[in-house]
Amino acid sequence: MPVTKDEGELEVSKFKLAYLGISHLNFHECVTVGDLHGNPVPEYLVGFKGGFIAPTREAHLASSSHKNLSDLREALLHEAIDHYGSLTFTENQKRNLLNATAEAREHLSLKAELAIY
Repeated sequence: MPVTKDEGELEVSKFKLAYLGISHLNFHECVTVGDLHGNPVPEYLVGFKGGFIAPTREAHLASSSHKNLSDLREALLHEAIDHYGSLTFTENQKRNLLNATAEAREHLSLKAELAIY
């Protein structure tokens, strides 16, 4: 069953408490993609779960696009930690991190752990 707007808002509140470094980000939780981007939903947004707008430091999420709270948490992590978090690195640090991640994906001992990312 999809996540409701109330469930989504509660999960966002818990997430912000767990990750205090992102407390200044704005999270917009709407029910549908159409609520965020208007109807009809453009083809490229079909399946949209979340997005991060760097200049305004906003994460947009459509609760009904998430099949459960775990799916929503994964989107929160992706938008806030991956997208926003990557903005906190210098270009060299970001390149080194991406290179190390790519290399670790090929390392046999870590491949199974990284397969979900």
